[in-house]
Amino acid sequence: MNPDFFKQLRKYAKDAIKLTDKYLDLDTLDFDHICYQTVSKKDYHKALKQLKEEVEVIGEIPHAGRMLTLARLKKPIVERNVTIDKIEIAEPKPKKSVHARAFDHFSFTVKGDFSKALEELKAKKLYISEVKQIRDHKFVKFFKEENGIEIEFRNKKLEEAVCSMRSQGTAQEEKRFAKKKDEVKNKSKSPSDLEKQLKEEREKRLQALADYQNLQKRVSKERENMTSVTNALILGQLLDILEDFDRAIEDLKVEEKHQVGIRMVRDKLKQIIDANGLEEISYKVGDKVDSNVCEAVGVVAVEAEKEDNTVKEIVQKGYKMKAGGQIVRPVKVIVGKKSNNN
Repeated sequence: MNPDFFKQLRKYAKDAIKLTDKYLDLDTLDFDHICYQTVSKKDYHKALKQLKEEVEVIGEIPHAGRMLTLARLKKPIVERNVTIDKIEIAEPKPKKSVHARAFDHFSFTVKGDFSKALEELKAKKLYISEVKQIRDHKFVKFFKEENGIEIEFRNKKLEEAVCSMRSQGTAQEEKRFAKKKDEVKNKSKSPSDLEKQLKEEREKRLQALADYQNLQKRVSKERENMTSVTNALILGQLLDILEDFDRAIEDLKVEEKHQVGIRMVRDKLKQIIDANGLEEISYKVGDKVDSNVCEAVGVVAVEAEKEDNTVKEIVQKGYKMKAGGQIVRPVKVIVGKKSNNN
């Protein structure tokens, strides 16, 4: 190992403890670990090899796309009653350039309420560079710009996280072993058991195929509905243009023989509308108003009870799709309303 390693470690620890003691109460904290940052994956494994004689590895865990190893120093260092006995060796984070090995942060756990400690930290207006939670492990990092040393607070020790990940890994291994055991057991089944299993698998496949076919039908139906809605919107706009043509023709102050060109365009537009399945909504004066197909644009008073809520005048024709009956444009009407005054 680099002979300057422990000299640098001691200096970083001394400065970190001094900074912490300046702004916080050391009695409310427990030392957890000091992080040693490597420059690459290759350098990470090289550092672990170089530290082999000085540390006892506790465990390795993945975190933020890189690997971390937590180890216990065989010869702990003591600074101002703080025993520094654990070190975290870390790969660099993905897409982050690290040019030289260095101590990255100094970590403590909070003895009391972590949330309260965080609020006190914010109240001191120290620069908080990171706040994170991974499962039930919370941590926050801050530093004072005067020296750039980064301090980390945690609610749980990193060693707990390592042990938790390791136990999860053991549980997964047990599950894989049990699965393989079942596979071996299945191989020794009798022909009748295998036939039953084959039948069940066949039924599952048939059910999956039926579900897929139903999905195809549903998607096809939804596509048809979407196309129908789009066509209705376009046809509604074409209707407005057609009626503009009709009004323009009525207002022309020229003989009919001079209207041939504009009438041809109008008739061609009408053919397109008719060809796309549009039909006029049959409605006449005196019919009861149906809100599904009518739009009231005005009201007139009527005396007779039978004339209440009836069409008194058709202001604009309405249209619907022949297939499906979707309303493209409602019939705009003047509605008769009987007065409630005696």
